[in-house]
Amino acid sequence: QLCFTFSACTPLMLHMATWKMGTRPSGQRLLSERSYDGITLQEVARGARCSIGAFYHHFTNKDVFYTALVERSVTEVREELFIKLGAERFSGMPIAAVMHAVVGFVAEAFRTHQGVVRAVQKTAMDAPEAWNPIRELGSDITDHVSALLTSEAVPGGGHHNSVAVAFAMQLIYSTLLNAVINHPGEQADLERPGPLRLESDEIVHHLTHAAVQYLAAPISPASEPGQPD
Repeated sequence: QLCFTFSACTPLMLHMATWKMGTRPSGQRLLSERSYDGITLQEVARGARCSIGAFYHHFTNKDVFYTALVERSVTEVREELFIKLGAERFSGMPIAAVMHAVVGFVAEAFRTHQGVVRAVQKTAMDAPEAWNPIRELGSDITDHVSALLTSEAVPGGGHHNSVAVAFAMQLIYSTLLNAVINHPGEQADLERPGPLRLESDEIVHHLTHAAVQYLAAPISPASEPGQPD
């Protein structure tokens, strides 16, 4: 028996349900192209090359499928976090190299799951709790990166504090979320002014530079405008 609430589902159950028949990649692809409201279950089933009857055997309705899709996307990113950003990979590496890997990882997560992120963001406008899985994932990534950057394993890491690292991560998240929201679509003029495209390598380069520069000289309370020296 399958369960699709965030609290009761296990990663294995979600993996079996959402990958079976190819419904998960079909749903992700459709969400990357248009809004959740504009997608039908018939389209998801057709993209997965399964019958609508087979789809309903695993998902009782569209909301159940959406819940499973979000949960599996979050679980997948969390699993990859400890593989791609494991502490043992960065021992002795300069902070610029570490942050480039961090930004690259987060950017790739946004690229892969941009349709899910966009759908959850829209849902959260009416139901703020819908953003909780994304918020918790962001907190987990930030905690992991903070532990990495404040450790002695990274040259100069001991000089950084968790608040500075958290703000650097907030900068990264907000910029990438802006890129997701302002995604111009396949037919848009690629040279038009505006935010860097999510798919562009430039966004990783500029975000890495911004984060490293900030961490090199974070503002202390005593040096903030209006504060005495």
